[in-house]
Amino acid sequence: MKSYDLKPTNENILETLKNDRIRRRLYLINFLKFLDIVNTNATISLDGEWGSGKTFFIKQIIYVLLNTNIFIENENMEANREELEKYLGKDIMYDRTFLPVYYNAWKNDNLMDPLLSVIREIINSYSSTKKFTGNTDVISGIKSIAKDIISSFELHIPLPNKENPANPGSIDISGENLSNVIDSLDHLKKKNYLEQLEEEDVLQEKINQLFNQICEEKGDRIIVFIDELDRCKPTFAINLLERIKHYFDNEKITFVFSTNIIELQNTIKNYYGNNFDAENYLDKFFNFRFQLPTIDINEYLQFLGETLNTSYESTQLLFIMEHFKFSMRNINHYLQTYDIVSRLFKSYNNITSDYGLQFCSDCIIPILVYLYLFDKKRYKNFLMGNEEEFFISLMLCKINDTYIKDFVFLTSSLSGSETREKGSLRAIYNLIFSQENYDTFFAKAISTKYKFVPKIKNILESCMSCLFDVSLFN
Repeated sequence: MKSYDLKPTNENILETLKNDRIRRRLYLINFLKFLDIVNTNATISLDGEWGSGKTFFIKQIIYVLLNTNIFIENENMEANREELEKYLGKDIMYDRTFLPVYYNAWKNDNLMDPLLSVIREIINSYSSTKKFTGNTDVISGIKSIAKDIISSFELHIPLPNKENPANPGSIDISGENLSNVIDSLDHLKKKNYLEQLEEEDVLQEKINQLFNQICEEKGDRIIVFIDELDRCKPTFAINLLERIKHYFDNEKITFVFSTNIIELQNTIKNYYGNNFDAENYLDKFFNFRFQLPTIDINEYLQFLGETLNTSYESTQLLFIMEHFKFSMRNINHYLQTYDIVSRLFKSYNNITSDYGLQFCSDCIIPILVYLYLFDKKRYKNFLMGNEEEFFISLMLCKINDTYIKDFVFLTSSLSGSETREKGSLRAIYNLIFSQENYDTFFAKAISTKYKFVPKIKNILESCMSCLFDVSLFN
């Protein structure tokens, strides 16, 4: 089974920047320029629906920032910069440099307090870069400040010591890197020590010193990308917002929250109550708001290697995805699930010689898969023969399609008060799913050429029932 997920690998990032397959390159350039303009402490929201590709977009931003930071070197850096200049232009080489930090809030929402885990990710991003330049005393300075922060949280709780397990109360931050500091933060972030602090102003000062030391070595500013906040437990989401607003006010740091604003507002209401003004709350928190643009579905399909041909099956798939405004994740799940059902259905004999089966393969299955994934209640009603109006209204959107015309323009006159198009579509739906109305004018006309035998519904149900809920596993 083919995987359709767009993973944020370096190869995929460069490919999407090179060919602009999802039509976001210009938006990315403008977003980067905006980050370069910001010269004070700022919080930015990058709004997009679930599955719209927010994580991929910020991974693109991180890739560009890492590869244009002259203080960070690796063996492929020069080649990467040359490639980026080709795709994004030479003006991406900014006057300032940035250290990007990626923080997945959802993976950390089991913690009592998010502050230490955010600090840990910042230090980890600093220490994971390959080459250190400039002041050789910077690491020592970071260690010293980090020790003060850890000590503030320790509150006489012994920390693990890999080098000296018999003396757990000591904090060992010796060595050439910051791994021990990170280990200590990993231990502390599992505890709710923050509430016990009496000198929060001192802690805030130490955090600012830490950021200043990091910027001295790795760039002019730190950009922290907070991802998946809208998926977190309400208590953690609120704590994270409040901690960032209170403790991270350094002029050299920018926070970018990639989130679904509507879902984040619902999370806040779950915490404070349904009558709480969550929109106003977030307006006070975010200094700037950006809306992630929708993708070009055709271009995205080409990037996935799914160049749709002119067959009705392909045009119906594209119609469903465009009509219901699929996100990137929706497209991935839809194509993967459709591939399973279509293969099962086409395994039946003589499908190409049976016009009724062929119509179901090309037209009905794409609709069923959509309903199965995104509208379970209507999916059940559709199979039971109770959604003919939905089917008719959907198919009327494609009434000018030659393939549909072949079905609905079978007669040369009207019957009763219903138009030829609606009457034919109603007959088709009932012939497949309820096996009724065989005596109607339209059903007789259609049945002379297309044999919608009772087994068709059973075959469709059998193929669909073989599916697990694919959406739960992607």
